Amino acid sequence: MMAMLWAQKIMLGKKQFADVPRLLKEQVKEILIESGLEEPRAKEEHSGMGYNEIIDRLCAVVQTQADIIREQSVFIEEQLTVDEAIKQNFADKRQAVDAEVAQIESGLSSFPGTGLREGDKET
Repeated sequence: MMAMLWAQKIMLGKKQFADVPRLLKEQVKEILIESGLEEPRAKEEHSGMGYNEIIDRLCAVVQTQADIIREQSVFIEEQLTVDEAIKQNFADKRQAVDAEVAQIESGLSSFPGTGLREGDKET
C-alpha cells in the first residue's frame, strides 16, 4: 500500500525516487516499471540532489547571506558616525530583504516536500 502511494507521488512529480524510503524502493521500482515508466535507478544516479533539496539549500543560503548583511550593516552603523538618512537607508534595505525572503518562503510553502510550513518561517 505504501509503495503504491510513493509510486503515485513520483508519477505526479511530487516526489523523486531518491526520496523513497530504503525498505520500499524495490516495490516502488516494480510499480513504476509496470506503469511504463523508465527504470527509476538510472534516473536517480544522474540527479544527485532532488529539486526540493536544491530549493531548500538555496533558501538556506539566501537566508544566511541576508543575516550576514544585516549583521554587517548594524555593525557599521554602530561603529561609525553615520548620518540618520544613511541609517534609515540601511534599515529600509534590511526590511526589503526580509520582505522578499518572507515572500519567497511563502511561495515555497506550497511546494510539497520543501520542509517549509507557515510556522517555520523566521522573521
